[in-house]
Amino acid sequence: MSDDREGESERGGRQGEEVIREVEAELEGLAAEMATRIDASPTADRGALHDYAVSLVRERLPVAGEATLSPEGESGDDESADGAKGARSGGAGALGFSVLLFLVGFLLVPVFAPVGLMLLGTSGALMLWGLVAALLTKVRGVGEEETS
Repeated sequence: MSDDREGESERGGRQGEEVIREVEAELEGLAAEMATRIDASPTADRGALHDYAVSLVRERLPVAGEATLSPEGESGDDESADGAKGARSGGAGALGFSVLLFLVGFLLVPVFAPVGLMLLGTSGALMLWGLVAALLTKVRGVGEEETS
């Protein structure tokens, strides 16, 4: 029985690879068409058109890590994606910024003490905020696991 499943997964994997190759080939074709159209434009406009094309791609395509899929394969709604992203961060952003501010503040204290001390104080506040947020996220995550 497990041999049948292995054969099915290999076939599914091969089909998935074929689909990926087709999509990659189509994307390469689209990129080549965009490049051809930009090259056909007046020389003075090429830089602006290139920047515009890049901005369009960045605006309209979701980042792979942000696209959430439900078990059925349908994309999740924006609210659940935002909630999941917030739950994963858990104050790590505030902790990271606090470390950076601490380093900059520490270096600025001998040069310009008021600004350096202000940055050190802000760093301390962010560090506390990050720790509290991380702990609350952890506690909230444990509470959600117990209820499910």
